Amino acid sequence: MPLKSDKYFTVLELALLLYKKGEFQESLGLIREARELNRFDGALCHVGALCAFRLGDVAGAKLLIEDSIKEAPHEPIHWNVLGEVHRLSGDLFEAIKAFQQAIVLDPGIADVYSNLGNVYSDAGDYENAFAAYRKALAVDPNHLPAIRDPRGGHLQGFLADPLGGHCLPAM
Repeated sequence: MPLKSDKYFTVLELALLLYKKGEFQESLGLIREARELNRFDGALCHVGALCAFRLGDVAGAKLLIEDSIKEAPHEPIHWNVLGEVHRLSGDLFEAIKAFQQAIVLDPGIADVYSNLGNVYSDAGDYENAFAAYRKALAVDPNHLPAIRDPRGGHLQGFLADPLGGHCLPAM
């Protein structure tokens, strides 16, 4: 793989800055131009997928994140984004597979466990949802997404008994 030029890093930094500012369309346009030079650049595809996702283009996000995975299949963050794309498109089975692959690659990312818990919750499988949230909290005890009850409340009363306890109002 050839070394990246200063221009590449400038484009990537600008795309990330636009993304962080919420200017998803502008960031995606810049990424599409840059991708003409390097179609399977993992970082550009990843940011592009996030932008497309935020713009509601789930199919476009899926194509871009799959390109990221082709470039860097060992990066768990790409699999995490693919899982979210599958989840939002309603393909819960594929979402679970993507999150599980991210966990195989790096079991130390709390967000992946939370996202996996969300998929199980979407499927009504609260036992596995709570197990995934507990793993997220084992990785990071302050991980706020995992502290929420998948049924809409707060997990505090559920940590000892996943099927009992009480729900507090959502935070």
